[in-house]
Amino acid sequence: MRGRKHLSGWHIGTAAVLLLAAGLLAVGVWPPAGALSEKDMDAAIQPVIAGREFDIARWEAEAVAAKIAANLRYPAPQLAGLDGSMIVMDYVEQLRQYRRLQQEIEQAYAELPAGALPGEEIRQKEAEAGRLRDELRRRQPLVETILERQVARTAGRLGLSTAGVLWPPVLFRLSPPPTHLVVSPRDRIELIYSRDLSPDLSVSERDAMERAIDAKLGVSSLIEDLGGYGAYPPLILEEPALDWIIPTVAHEWIHNYLAFRPLGMRYEASPALKTLNETVASIAGEELGAAVIQDYYPWETPPVPSWKQPPAPPEAEPAVPKEFDFTRFMRETRREAEHLLAAGKVSEAEQYMEARRQELLRRGYVIRKLNQAYFAFHGLYATGPGSVDPTGPKMEELRRRSPSLAAFMHTVEWFTAPEDLDRALGGQ
Repeated sequence: MRGRKHLSGWHIGTAAVLLLAAGLLAVGVWPPAGALSEKDMDAAIQPVIAGREFDIARWEAEAVAAKIAANLRYPAPQLAGLDGSMIVMDYVEQLRQYRRLQQEIEQAYAELPAGALPGEEIRQKEAEAGRLRDELRRRQPLVETILERQVARTAGRLGLSTAGVLWPPVLFRLSPPPTHLVVSPRDRIELIYSRDLSPDLSVSERDAMERAIDAKLGVSSLIEDLGGYGAYPPLILEEPALDWIIPTVAHEWIHNYLAFRPLGMRYEASPALKTLNETVASIAGEELGAAVIQDYYPWETPPVPSWKQPPAPPEAEPAVPKEFDFTRFMRETRREAEHLLAAGKVSEAEQYMEARRQELLRRGYVIRKLNQAYFAFHGLYATGPGSVDPTGPKMEELRRRSPSLAAFMHTVEWFTAPEDLDRALGGQ
């Protein structure tokens, strides 16, 4: 799944959240987290996150109901035309305004000294963001329906239907993914507990929950954004850019299309088959998305599909090292933090991580909290020096040899093993 992040919407008052945290702390501090089983930790943390967990079954049911209601409410075929495109463009601009406001809020939080509570200006901005979020939600079903029909019509024009029927239907929800609570002990960096929470948690709510959990269990916690979430209808992240939204909708629909074909049915069979699926979805999604933009947003420049781009020349090593390398900085920070923790210097490690966070802020990198939980979560996605997987170039070559996107899809959808790609290329 293609993915980016963001959040925010439904709010409860900051004062109410802080009162909740204070009440939870009044019941006393639990034994150290390392001495608790996951069941005990769940019992300790549940009162803090009660009512704010992400319910995937409920989300699926509500999403399907919303799709049915939207298609009954907006049946007019002309919504897939240029009139509908103008509605989408207006929505994207409003989403861009909301994003700017959210960035201002995050910047304001990042500039607070460690342990400081948010002031009135931050609360007012959060209230304004909530009002704008409500307006976006009101318009969202119509915008989704327009984009669904535009993608469906273009997919049909490109021959991706079966006996004249596009299956499965193009459906999606523009929605932020759930947020994710992660907990690490303070004396080491280790993921010991995690839960999906509501995507609508404001930064104030996150901060109050983290404070309550940390004080109650003596741990390091963080409520972080997720990059995406698989479901049907797919959850598409709200990015204020058509050249991201439309290819992403197309990408996710290609996955749905493949789910009824041999290649998609074997998605989880092996890492190699997962790579094949993702590569097909990327190549076909890019091309379908670019065609939708050409059809319905002719004033926009569509992205060039990867298989049409010339190979990039190898990048030469710069004569002078870059002044600042974020990845190297973060690896150094983690190594030093782990060294201090291993020596039993927990407070010193936390002070060090906060000082490094402040340095990042001065360099323009906004990170709300840099703690043990941050590294426990982001360490799951750490990558070392990577190798070039040949699947991508081979699949792009297969697309170049195919007379059409439909011909390409009708070939790859039957793949059941990585060797099928080589056979389709004539043993290459």
